[in-house]
Amino acid sequence: MATAWIESLEISEQPTVEDVRTFFGVPPDPPEKLDANISRKRRQWSGRVRARKASPEAEAKVKQAVELIKFLADYLKRGLDEPLDLADLREAFKHAPATAVGDIDELWRVVEELLASGELEEALKVANEARSRFSDEPTAQAVFGWVAAQASRGQDHPSERLRKDGLDAIERAMAAGQRDADLFGARAVLHLDLGRGAEALAGLQEAERELVGALSPLLGAYVVEAYVAVGDVDNAARRAVAAVEANPSDLAIRSGIASSLVQALRNTLLPITSKETLAQYQRIADVAAWCATGAPEAEDMVRPFRMWSVIADNRMYSGDIGFRAFAAVLTGFLLLPAMNRVRSKPQWRIMHDGPTSVGEEVFHEVAFGAVSRFVHDGITDRLPWWDEYAKTAGAGNETGRGGN
Repeated sequence: MATAWIESLEISEQPTVEDVRTFFGVPPDPPEKLDANISRKRRQWSGRVRARKASPEAEAKVKQAVELIKFLADYLKRGLDEPLDLADLREAFKHAPATAVGDIDELWRVVEELLASGELEEALKVANEARSRFSDEPTAQAVFGWVAAQASRGQDHPSERLRKDGLDAIERAMAAGQRDADLFGARAVLHLDLGRGAEALAGLQEAERELVGALSPLLGAYVVEAYVAVGDVDNAARRAVAAVEANPSDLAIRSGIASSLVQALRNTLLPITSKETLAQYQRIADVAAWCATGAPEAEDMVRPFRMWSVIADNRMYSGDIGFRAFAAVLTGFLLLPAMNRVRSKPQWRIMHDGPTSVGEEVFHEVAFGAVSRFVHDGITDRLPWWDEYAKTAGAGNETGRGGN
């Protein structure tokens, strides 16, 4: 299990690279999942206590777990070479969490301490049993809904049934007057994970109207995710800056927001189709890079998309290279600057227009370069030329060619 180190505390003072990669779930996941897994683990553990009235014991465990994740991420991604001090971690985790709930007032404390100890499945079991035992209590509904949201992003294969049951429980609790930031956030998570971006956004806008003061950075991160889900990337970027500025030292918020903006770049703005889209892509890539600062996995996730924002604007000569050389010599190179200017195209335009727009060598350098290939991976079907090219040219055999 990827969380075994936190649960058992059997951690070497000097773990190997293989140990740390396994901690972050690689394997069993493939290497390309590493950055996403680090980001996911940061966010999971940072959110395992409530924003208000959290159990002090649970807070102490989560604090130590988050620090461990930061240390291991820096060790793996940035070559941090320091011994791992486990004294505070072991002190925080020395007592096993309780699983028995005497009365309803103990329920929040029990589930928080279970979650903070890495016992997600047990917390879900306790919350579900309490929902049946205290069926008339809004608190029992609130706790189950909140834990269901934790499971939605903490389990390897969460069920749609659990998400819907959790959402129903939250709605019941909120209808009974339990309308705090934690439940607004859990409801947004479940809506997002059920593919209901518009409902998530509407619920968070409701939270802004009801809650006193500005939304917490965590709720702000969910707002960013909701705007991305509905395709509103400009508002996503605007809210991303506000959420990060509210707590610049929170690497889980930075990593989660950067991940959302990368999703916006890939799913909404690629492939680039116009100068206006290019400018928008460049703005969002800049914001994503700023948000990612300090979280190495997020910086690495954003980097190729930021690189494409520069490369895409670079121009390449699209005419006959042989004729250009001949004309240059014939005119004493006087015609060369004009030919380069008139017959060149930005790389985003070459990528969008396809192989008939330029010579074969230039096309392959752009379309199958390392950066363009990476950022367009999984979305090549949106390129107007791709299907025909794949049939006639065997595009799968070209992935090793190219520059950028």
